[in-house]
Amino acid sequence: VGLYGSLTGDGASFGISSREGAELAVADINAAGGLLGGRKIKLLVEDDQSKPEEASNAVTKLITQDKVVGVIGEVASRRSLAAGPVCQKYQTPMVSPASTNERVTEIGDYIFRVCFIDNFQGEVLAKFAFNDLTAKTVAVLNDITLDYYVGLTDALVTTFSALGGQVLDPVSNGPADTA
Repeated sequence: VGLYGSLTGDGASFGISSREGAELAVADINAAGGLLGGRKIKLLVEDDQSKPEEASNAVTKLITQDKVVGVIGEVASRRSLAAGPVCQKYQTPMVSPASTNERVTEIGDYIFRVCFIDNFQGEVLAKFAFNDLTAKTVAVLNDITLDYYVGLTDALVTTFSALGGQVLDPVSNGPADTA
């Protein structure tokens, strides 16, 4: 089984956590006798350096050179969107543990996720704020450099407004604004 992730670069904490979690799961499965009549799992890991173009390179290597039967990764939607078409092309299943952009699984029938999409998260957050917290007005801080925040903000604003709440103009920022 292949795993690609951001082991270096700005997303390294997520990639390292993904690798460590997969290593624990593989150790548990192998200690319990393996899969399919005792077959042990071997985990092959590639670093995509937190770069979409490296994600597709990493997955291509895992599939064409290492001959993996499935791929785990990426946690970041942008890198899953880059690597997913490679998995689809080679009909190799890819499971993303945390890519929330709805386009990830639209790549094809070999691409899966195990988390909620941006729209669902934003809708739930808006309903919680309006119904449970009884907020009638909200302010939103949006990091426009990250697709995750943009998608979440769009869904929150749409749902909160539809419920009758008022959304102040979102304040957008990027990394340069936090220094």
